[in-house]
Amino acid sequence: MDLYLGNYWYLLLLLLLPVLSFFLIRYLRWKKKSRDVFAESRFQEALFEKKSGFIKVFPVLYFVATLFLIFSIIDLLSGSEEVTTNQKFNNVIFMVDVSNSMNAEDIEPNRLVEAKNLVIQTMQKLRNDKVGMIIFAGQATSIMPLTESKNPISIAIFA
Repeated sequence: MDLYLGNYWYLLLLLLLPVLSFFLIRYLRWKKKSRDVFAESRFQEALFEKKSGFIKVFPVLYFVATLFLIFSIIDLLSGSEEVTTNQKFNNVIFMVDVSNSMNAEDIEPNRLVEAKNLVIQTMQKLRNDKVGMIIFAGQATSIMPLTESKNPISIAIFA
């Protein structure tokens, strides 16, 4: 069985478990000492309520719960599964802003050219999908309805 760690940096959280145990044991000892200072052992039954069995097991449950929480954060993955679908194609519509704000040069060469490049790169990854395009600058205009041919959109982008 192959196990993979999704978030292996969270393994460092396992170092918290000994620290948590140390402080928990220290707290329980302090609680017992302060109870002994307050009253002698023969009077403690009359002064303090009796502990149930669950109270004695609670620190262990707290420790185990923290351990499982860390394992859930680590995201242990195992195996693989192949899923087959009957879907032949997807409908993808690109919406491109062609207003003057896209001429800002905060991204080299400008936002509009970068958006065009992104559309071209995305279309190259699509296989049997139908593709359409809408441009907008104030009002939206459909320049290409859904089609399986990607060449007209490539021509429209560079026009």
